[in-house]
Amino acid sequence: MFNNKSIIPASYEYLFDDVANKVFTEYLARYVLFDEKPVTTPALWQDVAIYIRYKKRDVWSLSDEQLNCARYAIVIYQVKYITEHLKKPDILQALNQFFTQTPEEYYPLMHFLEKKLHASIDSLLFTQEKLVITKEMANDFDQIFAYPCWPEFTGEANQLIFDKILNGELSDEQIDYYLGASDDITHYDQWFKIIKHVLTTTHDSHVFWIAGDILSIIWKAIPTTDKKSQKWFRDQVFEIFWPRVGSVWPLKNEDAIDFNKDEDAKILKDSIGWLRVLDDLKERLPELGDDYETYDHEADKANFAYYKRSFQDRIKSSNKTIDEMMELFFNLADCAYNNTTVEELKDIAKDQLIPLVNKSLINSTDTIKLINRAVKHAETFIKTLAHEHENLSTLINDI
Repeated sequence: MFNNKSIIPASYEYLFDDVANKVFTEYLARYVLFDEKPVTTPALWQDVAIYIRYKKRDVWSLSDEQLNCARYAIVIYQVKYITEHLKKPDILQALNQFFTQTPEEYYPLMHFLEKKLHASIDSLLFTQEKLVITKEMANDFDQIFAYPCWPEFTGEANQLIFDKILNGELSDEQIDYYLGASDDITHYDQWFKIIKHVLTTTHDSHVFWIAGDILSIIWKAIPTTDKKSQKWFRDQVFEIFWPRVGSVWPLKNEDAIDFNKDEDAKILKDSIGWLRVLDDLKERLPELGDDYETYDHEADKANFAYYKRSFQDRIKSSNKTIDEMMELFFNLADCAYNNTTVEELKDIAKDQLIPLVNKSLINSTDTIKLINRAVKHAETFIKTLAHEHENLSTLINDI
């Protein structure tokens, strides 16, 4: 987190109710004393952006790791905002007020800073609703991604950025911000061309990883029953990732490789992972041998089964809470991957979760609305996949 040990003496530990508050204070103290500022990155931006969408229920489930990353990233952007909008003497005065207060009159550091800003920092910092990005706005990446937001790019804006990516006019960092802005994408046929270009040209491991994340979303639109399209997609995966690996040696000797050595090593690790989800990899590379293990690329099926089982096990418990049952249900909603699983989701909501909510809450209306929104979210996603399958079929037939 810091290059050196904390500059805040241990005698002040009583002022911090959690780690985030201490990190926030440490960064501001380092800025005032040493002119050090935390560095923002596309990864940090994406951590907060997905958290904003989660709070607005555009995303329904986040892991504990994602939540912890978001909390840390929020601190970084809070510090950035403060250092850009308050002068050092004002920040120093707030720090002095914070450290000289007694336990009986305790206020967090944020209280003293917000008095100087005359507003809540988070309300100034984060755009909580969708921000429509026009073609004109898309020319200024620094402005769009200065602070985390919930962007929605118009068709013209997307096309402008697509052209810039294909023409090599954007840096890896700009591409990283853009690819991580949202997973709510449409026109998978167009996106596939962009993602393939990025995956075959970038040397930035985080750009490579996030482009691969979008590629996995695109793959979801091809039903397992569509053998022709599945074969085409596997061919594309091999064409993209095999050149990054180059020989069977890395595939057979993963334990001997230091995948944290540099960017190329990290890209190699991701590439190996992608090749190992090809169920025909040993046919493509017979020198791997019959005992070489590949992975199942249908993770959604396993995830849905896991959260369904977790929900069913937990709902039988005598000490379950509404909050934990809702969170399990939201995880389940995010894992629905076809019409059958959506129907299962509806049955669970109707027969188990809604009755529990009605029984446990005096006013259950808003909670039931939230449950129905989660079901609608899953339904909409499956309809999107069906439509995008048609788009991809057109692309496949044209090649």
